Amino acid sequence: MAARKMPKIKKKKIPLPRKVKTGIGAAPTTNFAHFAEYFRVDLDQKEISYILKKSIKKARITKTCKKATSFHQKPGKLTTFSF
Repeated sequence: MAARKMPKIKKKKIPLPRKVKTGIGAAPTTNFAHFAEYFRVDLDQKEISYILKKSIKKARITKTCKKATSFHQKPGKLTTFSF
């Protein structure tokens, strides 16, 4: 006689736990009043300062790039700017 094989039992797929959003990623974006309150009450000063510094640096870089391209330059000559 041939040996009988037991049918394989399929495991139920368990949904993976989702990462809870924290910090600026968890801010409500549907209403500005809710966003402003979350920003004022629930965020740490450390995270707010990081976001502000990052945006200021980005704005300064784009402003200096615009200045560099607005000067009239001779073709083929590169100039450097130091601040």
